[in-house]
Parts: sequence; structure tokens; C-alpha cells
Amino acid sequence: MSSLLCKVITNENFVNLESCIAEIPDPRTNGRVTYPLRTIIVIALCATIGGANDFTAIERFGWDHCDWFEQLLGLKTNIPSHDTFNRIFNLIAPRQLFDWISLWLHNTAEELGLIDTIRIDGKLILSLSAEDPLCFVRAWSDQAKMVLEQVKGKELGSKIPSFIRV
Repeated sequence: MSSLLCKVITNENFVNLESCIAEIPDPRTNGRVTYPLRTIIVIALCATIGGANDFTAIERFGWDHCDWFEQLLGLKTNIPSHDTFNRIFNLIAPRQLFDWISLWLHNTAEELGLIDTIRIDGKLILSLSAEDPLCFVRAWSDQAKMVLEQVKGKELGSKIPSFIRV
């Protein structure tokens, strides 16, 4: 398991993560839910921090660390399949998930003293029609080696994260 993951998922930070996840509305029908939303999100988040970059890798990470997840989440069933992860993440409103996880990551990184230098990186992607370029601004933590936040669009001024504004 990655050392960053071990630092990030401590008891206190896990409680903070659970409170953030509780704010995300579960879009599924109540009677047909096998896995709680928190289980899906926690496994996916841990797998992503641990290097997983698709739903199959998230499922594999879950199985590789099944005992730890049973202890952490009190799992009484198996690890969700990659199809389950895919289906759930296609149902969740991306902006809500992004906002709550970004808030948790930012607070956790701050608490652990992982934020020493935050680099702001901007990219402008020109299409065949240069009149409609796509712009991205990303906040990168050198010490944590992770993106803290990323926004895209033409009008970025009001969307730049509050911890970046001067």
C-alpha cells in the first residue's frame, strides 16, 4: 500500500471523509442497493491514490486490500465489481463529487503538512477553430504529488479555488 495512502487514511481523516461523502446524494433506488455509496467512493478513492486509473484497476485494488477494507468499512459482502463502480460513478453528479472530495483532500493535505509549494499550471488547447480554445488551470502540490484542484472553461476568474486566490 502506498505511503501516501497510509498517511491520508487515518482514523481522524477517515471520519472527515465519511462526513464529506454523507453530503453526496445517493442517486440509486433504495431497495436495490447492495453496497453503500460510502463503500464505493472510499474504495475508489483509495485505489486512485494507490495508482488505479480505471474501474478494473479499482476492483483489483479492492480485492488486493480486501482485509483492510473489511476492517475500515465493515464490509459484509465482497468488493464491488468494476461494472458496479462504473455504473455508480456514471450516476453521481461529477461536480458534487469533485467538490466534496477536493475539499477533503485539501483539508487532509493541509492537516498532514503535505502542502509546501502549490504550483499553478495553465494549459490552452486550441482546436481547428482558434476562436474557441479550451483552457485548464490546475493546482499541483509538489510534496503530495497530486492535483488539488482543476478547473476548465473560458471564464476562469470566479472558478479559481479560494485557496489559490490572492
